[in-house]
Amino acid sequence: MRTAKQQVESLLHRLPEDCALEDIQYHLYVIGTVRGGLEDAQQRGTVPQEEVEKHLGKWLTEVESKIAEGYASAQRGELLDPDEVRAKLQGWKQAQSTDQQR
Repeated sequence: MRTAKQQVESLLHRLPEDCALEDIQYHLYVIGTVRGGLEDAQQRGTVPQEEVEKHLGKWLTEVESKIAEGYASAQRGELLDPDEVRAKLQGWKQAQSTDQQR
């Protein structure tokens, strides 16, 4: 991997002479983000595409089911308790966070 200085020099040579400072900042941000992602992938590994698709497919099915349940409840005139909804969302977020850490 090239050094940060080499990457910046290469970037400056590729950009047009009249580019704005914001353009340079944006490209530096992208380079830093990609570099951080590559380092993270080397240290923590990556998840195979098939596993991600399987996980997202399962999640999408669950979300679609919950939406259908909510729509049916609304059609029946059933109201949701806001505190119950917040508690369920918090539990769901914690479960998702735990799954992502695995």
